[in-house]
Amino acid sequence: MLENQAALQAGDVIGFISRRAELDYFHTGFIAFNRRGSLVLRHASQSHGKVIDQDMRSFVATTGVKYVTLLRAEQRAFA
Repeated sequence: MLENQAALQAGDVIGFISRRAELDYFHTGFIAFNRRGSLVLRHASQSHGKVIDQDMRSFVATTGVKYVTLLRAEQRAFA
């Protein structure tokens, strides 16, 4: 999953695909980058009880995620 991280942009919405038949996604969050430019997941952490920025490699390693869906907002000018 992280081999394509150069294509990610801050603010992208990422959905982590569930392996359970009755569940589409097991978690969602936002792509962010910390001050050093490292990829982080900004998400609501149940274990921390608040929104956190977590190193993406750490999240992937902990959850064993294999597939994701990415959504990117499109900027448009309105008259």
